[in-house]
Amino acid sequence: MIVYNLNCSAGHDFEAWFKDSKAFVSQQKGHKIGCPVCGETKVEKVPAAPRIGTGIGKDSETAARNLEDSGIGAANGADSGAVNGGDNDASGEPAVPTGKAEQDIMSALNELHRHVKETCDDVGKDFAEEARKIHYGDAEERGIYGEATEDEAEELADEGVPFATVPKPPREDA
Repeated sequence: MIVYNLNCSAGHDFEAWFKDSKAFVSQQKGHKIGCPVCGETKVEKVPAAPRIGTGIGKDSETAARNLEDSGIGAANGADSGAVNGGDNDASGEPAVPTGKAEQDIMSALNELHRHVKETCDDVGKDFAEEARKIHYGDAEERGIYGEATEDEAEELADEGVPFATVPKPPREDA
């Protein structure tokens, strides 16, 4: 996954996640990236400041736990799904939001995770298998979440099984 800071022709700044740089270019050329504020599809990448981890307050056990916990996802019936995801800085630790916009996004992400855990079934490492069963009608349609490898996610996409990647926010108790 790659995150780009973008700006629409109306001057709104936002960020978007892409599988890779080719996916961004393809979606940009096809006018498939819409500004979340105004819907404008003429967008450009803007420079981003690097995230430099200080390591303050982090020991190796906490860093390992953060990496281990770096992904969660959700699927609602046959319309969406999820795989492991996460945004890590150069040190491998999850990036911590610093500005108001980033904190608002993290708050919304935390709320999404709470909602998913309350309303969907955790299928753990069987996510890809269970998503397939739901997609092909071999299991009851319901919301699920869990983990999948990159290879499993690629296979699901190739088969047309809809799913979404939902990054897990950094741990707050670290």
